[in-house]
Amino acid sequence: YTDQRGQLTFYVSEQLESRPLPIVLFIQGTGCGSPFVQENGRVLSGLQSVLHEVIGGAARIMVVEKPGVLYLDNPAQPAHHRHCRPEFVRQYTLESWSRVLVRALEIARTFAGVDGRRTLVIGHS
Repeated sequence: YTDQRGQLTFYVSEQLESRPLPIVLFIQGTGCGSPFVQENGRVLSGLQSVLHEVIGGAARIMVVEKPGVLYLDNPAQPAHHRHCRPEFVRQYTLESWSRVLVRALEIARTFAGVDGRRTLVIGHS
């Protein structure tokens, strides 16, 4: 999902069950890399895919791009601002990241196949 202004991008795993499932918001750690990377022409997902496997279809996994990060951004040293997009350096703060996460969760809770009453938030780093 990307909003009309391109300021909010998030991904929710596919619906594997016919009943609405809770949502698990996975918050990635520090740095300016996307939760997805491209290697040898293939798109690979990060730790959210491990979470998806562990949960085994019992919930929908959600991951959000950080402010100023684009899909497949994969800088050499994502934890150092010199390797990040200028937009990330300008836009990424605790407040902006929190706002994006809350808004993404509000939107995702309205999706078909999502039980908006049950949410788990998990992260790392």
